[in-house]
Amino acid sequence: EDRDATFSLGGIITGDAAVFKRFSIGIGLSYQVFKRELIGHPYTIDNDMSIEDVDLDIMTIAYYVRTVYHFHNLYERSDRKFDLYWGAGYTGSIYDYKTDSPSPLLRVYDDPTLDQTLYGLFGFRYYPIENLGIQVETSFPTNYFISIGLAYRFDWKAVK
Repeated sequence: EDRDATFSLGGIITGDAAVFKRFSIGIGLSYQVFKRELIGHPYTIDNDMSIEDVDLDIMTIAYYVRTVYHFHNLYERSDRKFDLYWGAGYTGSIYDYKTDSPSPLLRVYDDPTLDQTLYGLFGFRYYPIENLGIQVETSFPTNYFISIGLAYRFDWKAVK
């Protein structure tokens, strides 16, 4: 039985560089910690069955590589304030599990594990101030379902 699960907000940082006015490439890095309390966790060691309450800490670090399509006409019509985009990428996530339990079911996770997958994303950036704005993004299947944060635009006008 899972009685308690605590999730941190974590952190994510991404950067996209415009290759053309409609396409950009980007990279990102995220970090998050989950804490779970497993109540009445059963396990067997040497034919002795035990039941205990277990605290489990799960830490994940992920990297992202992505390509993004920007709706440039909408961006220009909004006087460069609203940047709507979608894209796809590749992510790798390292999971590290920590517990003091001797349970063989949980000891399987003693070594960090790496999962890698392709993912899709959709989001927007809104710049109420010249180069400072907010960003809202959703992605699937990655470590974050929704990301909300600040966006800073390095405004190189050379990209056409």
